[in-house]
Amino acid sequence: MRDMHQDIHKLNGQSAWAMAAISLVLICLLILSKAGVFDFSGGLTYVICGVGFMTTLSPIVLYKFNVPDKFLQYYMSVVLSIAIGVVGSFNNIGIYITFVLVPVASCLYFDVCYTVFCCIFSYVMMVASVYVNSAGKMEVLYLDWSHMETFRAYVIGFTLEYLIVALFLIMIMKRATSMVEEQHQAYIMQQAQDARYHLLIKETNDVIFEIYPGEDRFVANRSIYQAESEENIPVSLDNLEENVEKFPGGEVLFGRIMDGYENGVMDDFEVDMSYTEDGKKIPLWYKVEFYIVKDGDVPVSVIGKMHNTTRNKILQQKMRKERLQGLFKNPKRRNSIFHQVMMESEKFTESDFQKLADGHRFLAQMQEEAKLSENLVDEIGKMLAGVGEYFGIDRICVVETDISSGACFVDYQWNRSPETFLENYFTEMSLEDVEHTKKTYDKNGYIEINPTEMVETHSEGSRELFDEVIHKVILGNQIWIPMLENGEYTGAICFDRSDTTRYSAVEKFLLSEAVNTLAAHIGKINADKANRAKSDFLATMSHEIRTPMNAIIGMTEVALREDLSAGIKRNLKMVQSSAFGLLTLINDILDYSKIEAGKFDIVPEPFSVLSILNDVKEIAKARNKGKLELEFQVPSDLPTRMYADYVRIKQVMINFCTNAIKYSDSGKVKITVNIKKKDEENANLYFSVKDQGIGIKKEDLPKLFKSYTRVDTTVNHHKEGTGLGLAISKQLVELMAGTVGVESEYGKGSTFSFQVPVEIRDWTPAGKLEDYRYEDDSEDEKVAAVVAPDAKILIVDDTPLNLMVAEALMQPTEMKITSVESGKEAIACMEHDDFDLVFMDHFMPEMDGIETTEHIRQLANPQKANVPIVALTADAMEGVKEEMLSRGMNDFLVKPIIIKELYDVLRKWLPKEKIVS
Repeated sequence: MRDMHQDIHKLNGQSAWAMAAISLVLICLLILSKAGVFDFSGGLTYVICGVGFMTTLSPIVLYKFNVPDKFLQYYMSVVLSIAIGVVGSFNNIGIYITFVLVPVASCLYFDVCYTVFCCIFSYVMMVASVYVNSAGKMEVLYLDWSHMETFRAYVIGFTLEYLIVALFLIMIMKRATSMVEEQHQAYIMQQAQDARYHLLIKETNDVIFEIYPGEDRFVANRSIYQAESEENIPVSLDNLEENVEKFPGGEVLFGRIMDGYENGVMDDFEVDMSYTEDGKKIPLWYKVEFYIVKDGDVPVSVIGKMHNTTRNKILQQKMRKERLQGLFKNPKRRNSIFHQVMMESEKFTESDFQKLADGHRFLAQMQEEAKLSENLVDEIGKMLAGVGEYFGIDRICVVETDISSGACFVDYQWNRSPETFLENYFTEMSLEDVEHTKKTYDKNGYIEINPTEMVETHSEGSRELFDEVIHKVILGNQIWIPMLENGEYTGAICFDRSDTTRYSAVEKFLLSEAVNTLAAHIGKINADKANRAKSDFLATMSHEIRTPMNAIIGMTEVALREDLSAGIKRNLKMVQSSAFGLLTLINDILDYSKIEAGKFDIVPEPFSVLSILNDVKEIAKARNKGKLELEFQVPSDLPTRMYADYVRIKQVMINFCTNAIKYSDSGKVKITVNIKKKDEENANLYFSVKDQGIGIKKEDLPKLFKSYTRVDTTVNHHKEGTGLGLAISKQLVELMAGTVGVESEYGKGSTFSFQVPVEIRDWTPAGKLEDYRYEDDSEDEKVAAVVAPDAKILIVDDTPLNLMVAEALMQPTEMKITSVESGKEAIACMEHDDFDLVFMDHFMPEMDGIETTEHIRQLANPQKANVPIVALTADAMEGVKEEMLSRGMNDFLVKPIIIKELYDVLRKWLPKEKIVS
């Protein structure tokens, strides 16, 4: 049935707009009167303007402001009666008809009371209007009747007519209302019939019920507890609220239905109606669908269907059990307590399975939040607190154990109360205790201690440990669940709560899952720590190796300046070449460390493709030493200018060429370069190296790009290298969004290739590689020609050998050099003398280079405080340069000192006026 309230609101709107339309008629009448078509009296004009417009326009204003519909309904009948009455006082025509309009219009609302009100109020206004109007009637003017005699005559006639009309209208309204009510009841019955038809399209074994809350009555086609095979026995139950308790699960069932009835929400749900018969639990589950029958917005009754889902529920529980069994068979999850879950799963209720589902959702959410955390150590604390709050734990201790020594570490601990925090928890276990504990874990999956119930699942051999250590700090019921990494025990997590109620199988299962999650993150933290330790070790080794390398390379450079015999120069060149080879190995290790730590940045720059290919060609020729035939196949239509990280592209090219030369004893090495255009601005740069060397076995191909790995070492044991070149190359190419490929046939040779995306800045053909010439062939000579006899520099280094090397390398510059071996001496020199440039060692005893720089920057003399300072260090690890520049230094030079880099720094920071050439 249509909503009566909405209909009344809509009808009020239509009536208000109709009355507003009357205003247009009044305006037309006033215009015609003004034009002289007819003449209104002045009084009538004022009435139309004052009363007419107000009474015809005010309803639409009130409608727009959403006043109550009942008020607006009566208000319109009143103002319309007043308007007609006032106008009728000035007009003899239509008075008989106009006063009937309001009662007739009231019939639109199908409300007898409203029609009676309209008749009475309209009659009163009619009497008043007739009284005013009868003063000008012809009976008064020509028959000499008095005003009151005329008024009485008209009122008597109008009253009789009005009574007849009003009676007929009221009778019509009563009949119409009765018809509407009959239609309303028919509609409700149709609704109920539709609901029944929806639920009972054909014969069914479902329980079909009807609830009448107003009558507190329940009717069903069969009993809820009746077997489906039995003949339907109808159920009719009065005083439902008093009898609900007789139904197992009835309070939940009818509570959910009544909530939906009162809130107008029809949500399907599942309900457990299981009951006990002859001491045996009979499982019974129903899926409930119901439909609310309404009168407009008012709910009247509920019609519903209950479908028996017991078979599905039992099957679902069986599937859950089989899934648990499947998990239990997985040996990698032996620290989880599946065997106890399996033993007790037969007794699990739906709420137990719900707890399992909710617990898994909680742990999954906790793990997702941990993935987004930037600080895993802090996140472990949050995870422990979350687990403690969720499971009602009072203390959680993470005890990591070194199985080989029995040493224990408690790095993570959470306590609900600060008073229960454990200081110096046991720090070691004997190897015998370790073995006993492992046996207990292998057998039970956990260790549980409950002093009130005398429960102890640990082995007899561990009794002394638990009696002397654990029992002294136990709060109540305590459980230890082991952590595993690759199937090996790495420790355990202890859950302790003051409540001595034992943990249920569901709780143990979920806690073991929490341990798996926590152990994974703790393992990641430990791996990060090991990584940092490795990086620190590499930094130390780099520093220690670079210091003597600085002397070897530097003094070799100085020696080569002397007038020596060809044989000695050749020997020195071999020393220098070997030193640079060793430096390349050190740089490979540092590069890999940076990539592994995620601190390696790709820096794209514009470059000339022939420039880097010419460098690769010259380096390959130098390393080949005429052993092999080198063929460069480079098309002349390569674009002139590209944009990418050319330093890393060249590094990979050189790595591939060096590998091909190293592992080939004869034959030819073919280097191919190509460009694959993608669009007007982008392309892929393709590079491949094909050799005729020893090749690679098929089973060794997967090992090629692994770190510190070399294949076929029985053949290649005499080849030098770290085993990092290909691993670094692959990761560099992938960092540039490229791909690496390899094809090989053992004994016949290999082809290594890569392609990386590049941005094309100039598509003009670059020309042939053999025709390429450096843009400025005299660049090396320019750098070497730095001479500044008036410049004064200070070198600070705690190693005399390094000072000797630096002085010897700078001798050709003719600068005035002062050398000191400590930060304090450097500050004293700065206070008494002026320098144009300072070379500052990083690591020095007492006061290191950074601290010395900070003291210099605080000198009172601005010229001294702002002197350029260049860091001179053997520490080439990621972040060192940035730290030194941020702490006041101006530039950075890595040991061993390369002469070209040294002269570049001198040219950059020495005063221009002091450089002679």
